[in-house]
Amino acid sequence: MFIIGFNFDEVIKFLPRGGVIAELGVKRGRNARKLFHELSPEKLYLVDPWAMDEDVGYAGRLTESDRSALVDYHREVLEWGKSGDRDGRVEVIRDYAIPASHQFPDKYFDIVYVDTLDSYDGFYNDLCTYAPKMKDDGIIIGDDFYDLRFRVNKGSVRKDGVGDEETSLCMINAANDFARDCGWELLVMTDEYKSIRRPPRFLAGKKDFNGVAHKVRDKLLRNAPWAIEVDDPRRVRQTMVVPKGATSPMDNLFFTRIV
Repeated sequence: MFIIGFNFDEVIKFLPRGGVIAELGVKRGRNARKLFHELSPEKLYLVDPWAMDEDVGYAGRLTESDRSALVDYHREVLEWGKSGDRDGRVEVIRDYAIPASHQFPDKYFDIVYVDTLDSYDGFYNDLCTYAPKMKDDGIIIGDDFYDLRFRVNKGSVRKDGVGDEETSLCMINAANDFARDCGWELLVMTDEYKSIRRPPRFLAGKKDFNGVAHKVRDKLLRNAPWAIEVDDPRRVRQTMVVPKGATSPMDNLFFTRIV
């Protein structure tokens, strides 16, 4: 895997246009709009439960205010999907990622963007479920490839009890276990800290298959201002330093290290 000096807004310009794309975990649809306008997909599927129930998992932790906001987001995404230049190319599916997967045949997607639960089981199972749904040269993009102890956007360490290292590293471990168990490899990790202050994302492609995913990696390496090769993606960690004299959390520096 390579860590590259691009954020996702820069990476997206190197992704293939006109394919079949799904985003798992949509919320307000900001990233969905970006995917649509930058990649001009043949079809874009937007999958999110948007507080459709009150289960004991993620939805069970929502306040009534949270739930009301998510219902509003669903309505906004529906309206956006049906208007303007979408021309029937956007389909909104209000469901969890795994049940929604049954609607799609194998080897169907060119790109799947996974931004679902920040938990080992949730992330791992969603990645593994959609692996067979990918074309052989398809690209899986995973969000939040970082140590959950850190709040990147605020440049601070969480104080809400993320727990031990196994819990805080669940997204990194889940992504690596998915790659090992499903025959994929993590190709590229973005650098989002300084430019837009958010967690890194990764791009994955099928192992031992020199397809579009690997060609995108090669283009990124030729164009990125810098790149660092990591022999084992499990060694990626995040940390933070507070500069002397810093008076605002926005002055704090968040960065990746290799252990």
